[in-house]
Amino acid sequence: MPIFTVNTHHALPQVIGGTVISPRSQHIQAQLPFFELHLAWSRPLDVTVLYPDGQQQVIPIVDVTRVALIGMFLFGSVGALVLRRMMR
Repeated sequence: MPIFTVNTHHALPQVIGGTVISPRSQHIQAQLPFFELHLAWSRPLDVTVLYPDGQQQVIPIVDVTRVALIGMFLFGSVGALVLRRMMR
């Protein structure tokens, strides 16, 4: 059994006024058998829009939760480094 798995999911396409809209998401799983620990993270990837005239457009989705988590981690790391420097 793999420790990490990454799956891309395609939702059912929706037809709105002749335009076909198909969202995609990514599901990341980590499973540690010796701790019986299972972690999962789902995130949006993009939306594919197919117009009636045949044009196709892929619109990426920014995962603001991931951006916020990375920002908090970086801010905390810099803060810890600054506090460590001040304590010397």
